[in-house]
Formats: sequence, structure tokens, C-alpha cells
Amino acid sequence: MPAATLQLTATAKDAAGNALAGRTITWSSGAAGVATVSTSGLVTAVIPGTAMITATSESKSATATITVKDGALIGVAGGTVTAQNGNVVIVIPAGALAQQTAITVDPAAVVPASALVVPGSAFDLGPTGTQFAQPVAVRIKYDPTRVRTGVPQQVLGLYTAGTTSWSLVAGTTVDSVGHTVQGTTTHFSRFSVDAPGVILTIEDPNNSDLAYTLFHGPLTAGTLTVCVSAGQTYSITLGLQRLDPTIGQITPAVSTSDASVATGSGNVGGQLVVNVIGLGSAELTVDLDFGTLILLVYAIDAVPPCRPVGGAYTWDVGGSDRVTGYNGTAFFDVANPASSPTVRPGSYSGNPGIAFHQTQGGSTLLKYLYVAGGGPPITLASTTGIFWGESFVDGTSLVFSEEPTGTPGKAELFKIARDGTGRTPLTNLGQYMGPPAAAQSGKIYVAWATDRTHPTQIVELSAQGIILRTLTAADLYRWRPAVSQNSRYLAYEQYTGDFSSERIFVMDLNNPTNPPVAASPAVGSGLSASWCGNDYLYFAYTTAAFEGPPYQVMRWSQATGTSAAVPLLAGHNTPQLAIEPTWNVRDPLRCP
Repeated sequence: MPAATLQLTATAKDAAGNALAGRTITWSSGAAGVATVSTSGLVTAVIPGTAMITATSESKSATATITVKDGALIGVAGGTVTAQNGNVVIVIPAGALAQQTAITVDPAAVVPASALVVPGSAFDLGPTGTQFAQPVAVRIKYDPTRVRTGVPQQVLGLYTAGTTSWSLVAGTTVDSVGHTVQGTTTHFSRFSVDAPGVILTIEDPNNSDLAYTLFHGPLTAGTLTVCVSAGQTYSITLGLQRLDPTIGQITPAVSTSDASVATGSGNVGGQLVVNVIGLGSAELTVDLDFGTLILLVYAIDAVPPCRPVGGAYTWDVGGSDRVTGYNGTAFFDVANPASSPTVRPGSYSGNPGIAFHQTQGGSTLLKYLYVAGGGPPITLASTTGIFWGESFVDGTSLVFSEEPTGTPGKAELFKIARDGTGRTPLTNLGQYMGPPAAAQSGKIYVAWATDRTHPTQIVELSAQGIILRTLTAADLYRWRPAVSQNSRYLAYEQYTGDFSSERIFVMDLNNPTNPPVAASPAVGSGLSASWCGNDYLYFAYTTAAFEGPPYQVMRWSQATGTSAAVPLLAGHNTPQLAIEPTWNVRDPLRCP
């Protein structure tokens, strides 16, 4: 592999095979761009390829073929391997390897049969069979023009090869804008970009925006969560879409573990109808022509809209503000006037957890809620001033903007651990810092100005609060930046001083000098942008006066550059600052 060395030796012999002493041997490489050789026979690899090394003594010569593999030497400290012209990236953490290892990446010579493997995306990672003490991240880039017709890129995943078939790598994600898939593994074998043979989609007439991929491939248990009020009965239609033409006719046959909760029926066309009858849980066994699907149905009595497990969200709706997590369960409800009238949700951590702040008794409280565990929120900090926003800067801490009492119009950035300890100032500029947005890259984005009455500019800071670069001029009012999951795209609000003309713009952080793209309509006001993965941007929108109802949630598509209303959330009358969506959804097909 590049930079590796190999010592070659050559011995001159006579016709009888006896070694000849004192003979001069010269060395040469037939492809010095691939591998060089020194006067002593030390070969140094340069780039992947093949080179012929020749040893010559007088009129006699001998050759050795050197093959330079793509990869890198990685030790116990870990490191990153970038191979195959950047199409494969392997991130090995510290402690994953017990000793220095030559990590290699080669195009797969033999690929198990699959009609959906993206050509050119299969690679052998070596040494084959290597076991890692820590999970290793593998990212493969694919050519979108070679994806099979009819297969949406959003369902692509990282697959590993077995003896005769491919298996989906757990936790795989896809970036359909950057055209990469990523997953983690604890061993090396053959990996590729592939798609499931069948996908299952949901159409719920009760929740018109509920349409997402439930599972990848056959023989995989899916989870369906619905909101059912006591005594209510309704049906949900599931669509089985065959992506692999080698899979036979889809004819569902359904049995249930509890007919009082849910039953099911199917037809030859592949449609599966789930009838949700009462509260509780039921296991539906769906027998297909090519395998069996176990569909778990959880019917819960919750306030609609209801989301599938893993699709957590928050919103802020006037006098009945609530921070909401999995399945629409309100973990913190301030509908009671004795509690706080204002809740502003911040970003989702992905761990999972929701950070938000509330006004209570004249003070502002910064809180953090660990959704998976339930229970009451944890108060991290309190002030008689104002918290302007919060965002998870890494897996262990939050960054937030605070305007202390006695300094009107001025705010600084602070950092605090998720357990409430280690409150640390990040800036001390005597300026105004708006709500921050933290990226997975560890960088922080914030709008700042002399004070709250002046035009702002957006700056990029390090996790330590050091200003790295200025992204916009201080000529307009810009507010509430939001960063996509891949840390490439930055959305923000912009207005000239008239709030009724506030619009959402999207900037490419890789090319910040390019003109930003408008995501919200030219007429009306758009605010509170929030990304769902890398493909979709959500924001509140109204054509009425600022802070005047009705509001609706709009979704802007990165792929098409257009925006449209999210049907279920359209037309809510909200006396507050509209709906502020916050998402922790990684699969774009799970974005409502």
C-alpha cells in the first residue's frame, strides 16, 4: 500500500548455482510512479498499481512483480483510510486494533447475485476477517446514474456479503445528496451499496402525512405505531413495493396475536390492510410468497399527530405548548396556566433527547429531556434574563445563547454538560448572539450583531467559541441558523426590517460565496427552519401579519428546490410564534 516498504535481495550465481561474491547489482523500477526502488533494493510503494522491479548484474537480470494495494497502515491509535479515489472511507477509532495493521480496499472480484447492487460499489475490505474491538465506520460513494430504475436512493443501504446473499448493515444511513451510504461494522468482509428486495410503505387516511419506509427487505420485523382513541376503529393500508424483479408475486396472508387490538388482510396486488380496533399491542404475522414479516402494532391513546417509533418531534402551539417525544407522548405539558405560557424547543441530540427553555415565574429555565427514559425534564440552568436558543454541540453538552439581566440587547454563548455541570462561557464579545446551531462537525453557527436592533451576520465558530469565518455581511437581519445532518447546508431566516417579508434561505457551506437558495415562498413570512436529515427542510409559514395566525408547516426539498405544505399541520390557529418543528429523523422517507 502507499508509503509501505519492502526489502528485496538478489544474489548472483554461476551456471552451477553457486553464489558469486563481489558482483555489483543494480536495481530499477518499470513503473516508478507506482513503486520506486533504491540502490540497495528497498521498494517504496507510491500509489496503487503494479510495478516490475528488476535486479541486474552484468548481462544477467531477474524480475519481481510488486502489487501496491490501496489502503493505509493503521495502529492502535486509530485513523482514517481514504481509498479508491475517495469512494471508500473507513474511520477506525482508537483501541479498535491491538496492533498496527495494513488496511486494504480492493474492488470486489466476485459479487453475490443481486439485481439491486449498485454497479461499482462493491469492495473487499481487508485483511478479510479482521475483528475490531470498537465499531468501525465504513462509507461508500455510489454513482446515482447506476442505481436501478425505479429504486429510490433513499432506500439504499450499506450491505455486507454472505455466502450467497447480501445482508443490511445495522444502523446504515444514506445521503442521497452526497450519494454515499454509511454504517458501522466490527469485522471486515465484502461491502456494497445495495437496496432491499421489497419496501413497505404506509398510507394512513387518518394521518395524511404518515408515509414512510417501515422496513428494508423481507424477513425483517417492522414496527407500526398508531394513535387510537378509546372505542375508535380505523384501517391503515400498507403497500408492499417489489424492487427486485426476481422476487415472486406478493400475496400477503395475515394472522394476529390479539384480534381485539388489530387484525389484517391482504390481496394479490400486494396491499395489506391493518385494522386497528382497540388499545394495546398485537403481533401480525404476514406470510409472503418469499418470506415472513412480523409487524408489531402498538395502539396508543395519544394526542395526534402520532409518529412511528424513532420519529420523534416537537412543536410549540400557543396556549397548549408541549414538548413532545416518541409517539406523540407529551413528556412536558404546560397547558395549565399555572405553569409556563412559553416553551421554545431546541435541537434534538440524537442520543436521544430534547433541549428546550421555558419561562416560569419571571425566570427562564434551560432544560434537557432524555426522551427514551421518560420522566420529568432536567433543569440545567436558570436565569432572570433570557435564553435565546440551544443546540447540542456534541454528544455530551449543549451550547446556548443567554441575555443576562442588566445587559438588554446583549447576549453571549455558553456551553453546559447534559447533566447540568460545567457551565462555561464560549464568547465574551459584548455583542448580541442569537440562537446557535451546532453541526455534527463540531462547529457552531450563530447570527450576531452590535445589539438586537442592528442587522446581523452569520459566523462560524469552533466548539471552543473561536470565530473561524464570517459567512454573511452585516447588511440584513439574519436569524436562527439550522445545519443539515451532513454539516454541509445552512438554513437561516432573513428579512430587511419588515417581519412580514421574512424568508428562509439555504447556503452551501462548502461554497459560501455562491448565492444562497430561497426555500420559502416570496410572499409571506417563513421562520424557524429545521432539517430532517440532509434532504428536507421544515419551517413555519404564514401570509398573515407577523405573529398572526394561521400558520402552517412547509417542507422544502433539497432535490427539487421547491416547497409545499405538510398537509396534516396546515392551518393551525396559533396565537404564538407558530409551530417550531424539530426532528431526529435520519431516513428521508420517514420525514413527514
